[in-house]
Amino acid sequence: MHSCWSGLLITVLLGGCVHRHADDNSIPVQSGRLPVDTVVIGKHTLLAYTIDKATFDRYPLRQADTSEVRLLAQENGRVKRKGDTLIFNAANGHRTLLIDQNTAETTADYTFDGNFPFIQYWGTSVAYDESGGYILISQQTGDTVHCWGPPAVAPDKKHLICGSMDLMAGFVDNGFQIFSIQNGKLKLDGQTELEGWGPGDIKWIDKHTILVEYIYLGENSNTESKYVQMRLQ
Repeated sequence: MHSCWSGLLITVLLGGCVHRHADDNSIPVQSGRLPVDTVVIGKHTLLAYTIDKATFDRYPLRQADTSEVRLLAQENGRVKRKGDTLIFNAANGHRTLLIDQNTAETTADYTFDGNFPFIQYWGTSVAYDESGGYILISQQTGDTVHCWGPPAVAPDKKHLICGSMDLMAGFVDNGFQIFSIQNGKLKLDGQTELEGWGPGDIKWIDKHTILVEYIYLGENSNTESKYVQMRLQ
């Protein structure tokens, strides 16, 4: 009887040491821990708590092929390259063209980055003269959405987050964007610039939890990394 009560007491004490939502499988946050940052993106507030690399590595990243030729071959003609032009054939018959520009005034080089089937968008990275960006193209309508980087999609398919990092030069945005997904269309909920650090790899692992590689400047202005769990409040 004594051992049963001891086990129950331990369970209650451990249960009181962590905060966790009933509908997720994220890493618990111990009571009393202070966030390393609070990030507000539109109506969303995220508290960032440090985690170790092993925990971050437990969850897979989207594996994108680096070969545009192989990625295009997987689209069965829905996306093609013809010379300097990427051609996207949407389900409604619309054709979206992204044309490379290399003139004295403008440089824009587009590279097809594959398929995001959960949200029915294609992704394309773009390199400008001294900056870059990312474009999402609707597979249903051909509509385009310009964003800061490749998206990490929430498992419930209601939101996605994009990030980019530039801690020194300032050629690209350093921070996050969050979009909501409404009837297959993307709506920007908000965006924010970060101070002191920038996002590397991003993983949205459940409704309330985003894992982020936290990149900052260390000694001699060299970039260093740690990892955080960002909890949506």
